[in-house]
Amino acid sequence: MRHYLTMSVKDFFNGLLALCVVPVADDAPSPEVIRERSRFVFGVGAQLSEAWTAYQEIEKATDAAQRTDGRVELEIIEGQVRFKIGSEIWAEGLRFDAAVAEIVKRSNPARLASS
Repeated sequence: MRHYLTMSVKDFFNGLLALCVVPVADDAPSPEVIRERSRFVFGVGAQLSEAWTAYQEIEKATDAAQRTDGRVELEIIEGQVRFKIGSEIWAEGLRFDAAVAEIVKRSNPARLASS
């Protein structure tokens, strides 16, 4: 049976709770093994506060980046980033022959030397 404790982030970072880790090698450890291997970390919230702040900033930036005007979207799922480009943008893109000409123009050594 598993028991879950619900806590607020504030309680965690204010040091009101501790982290308990019990590394075990088997599925049914004895009470003695649990007692022997248990490690309690008090004040872990303070140690994680910098990482938590960084996470919150990433979350804010992600939310802002995912806002869309329908033309361009950023999608982040399980750490994978994908851009969605709407047809309003790509439909106006260059056709194949024009794109090749543009690539040749952009790769002109004389142009690159003057940049």
